[in-house]
Amino acid sequence: MIDDTAEQRNPLTIIVPLNDANGRPGNTLNVFLPKGVAGTTKDSVVVCSQVRALDKRRFVGEKLGDVPQEKLRLIDHALRVVLALD
Repeated sequence: MIDDTAEQRNPLTIIVPLNDANGRPGNTLNVFLPKGVAGTTKDSVVVCSQVRALDKRRFVGEKLGDVPQEKLRLIDHALRVVLALD
C-alpha cells in the first residue's frame, strides 16, 4: 500500500489500456465500455491482461471521464484473475 505522499513522488502510474471493441462484447479479461461511458468516443474494451506502468509526464490534457462502479468491479475482478490475486 502506498500513502498519498509516496504516490505523489512516484513518477509512474499503473494503467490498463483501452482498445476499440470492433463489435466484440468483451469477456472476463476485456471489460466492455459502450460509447460515451467514461469519456469513450466509441465502443471500447479495457484490456486487463496488458497492465502497464507509464510515466505521469505522458498524460496531457484533462481527465476524460469516470468509469462507473459496476464496470470498476468487473475490471477489479479481471485484474485479480490476471495477477493471480484470488
